[in-house]
Amino acid sequence: MVGECYRFLQVLSLDVVLGAMICSAFLASVLEVQLEVVVYIVLGLAVWIIYTLDHLLDAKAIQHKAHTYRHHFHQRYAKPLWWSILLASILEGVLLFYIPPTVFWMGIKVSILVAVYFLMLQFIPIKAFLLKELSIAIIYVIGILVGPLSEVSVWHWEWTALVLQLFLLAYINLLEFSLYDEKTDQLDGHKSAVSCLGKWRIKKLLLAVFFSFLIISLGVLWKGGETYPLWAQSILWAMGIVLYLVFELESRLKQRQLYRVLGDAVFLFPAVYLFFE
Repeated sequence: MVGECYRFLQVLSLDVVLGAMICSAFLASVLEVQLEVVVYIVLGLAVWIIYTLDHLLDAKAIQHKAHTYRHHFHQRYAKPLWWSILLASILEGVLLFYIPPTVFWMGIKVSILVAVYFLMLQFIPIKAFLLKELSIAIIYVIGILVGPLSEVSVWHWEWTALVLQLFLLAYINLLEFSLYDEKTDQLDGHKSAVSCLGKWRIKKLLLAVFFSFLIISLGVLWKGGETYPLWAQSILWAMGIVLYLVFELESRLKQRQLYRVLGDAVFLFPAVYLFFE
């Protein structure tokens, strides 16, 4: 019963939404800023709209019954999900009038930067799907950072290390999903990093990203942690360790479909920090 409930929450991307809100609150806590609840609600709605829209468009592009439960669900319940996106978008528009002006204008600035980024991709001689996982990771981290960043007056280098690590963890998560979903992506005609670069290259890329994460985290440990508590760093290490286990235990986790549960669950880990802070 619990498993079915979680599966339902997962297929609706609600675990991703909760993870984004928790990670944003985690950043706010580390940066020592206070955000109104409405800011987190706006973030959660935006994440849900983007993810659900992406799944609906992917599901629509599949001419047969999708091979994944997620896309089959979005094929079957497309109409109510489209209506839900419309209602969520209206609610999002209303709530924008209630968020602090600093957060609103920071969101506008970031949206312009994201739009410029995607415009630049049109002129890069690389097919867009090669950068899909990278782009999603960038947007995810920017989204959780907007609120806390808008209230900060002085920026410390350690906070840059924190944001970079969260970005690398998000990128690892997406690359691992691309790795695990290789066969179903091929059957459903979806382009991904693996379908373009191959499984071997993606595994090498993942190891390089893991190494980058390790170097940055060790740099924080070596320098101390005056504005960046090592207790917060330990949460990031725990997230990294679990994602590495997801990478190493590919065959076992793939059989039980646990890779996506663990991969998304790591972004709930910062809730432990918030609970004890």
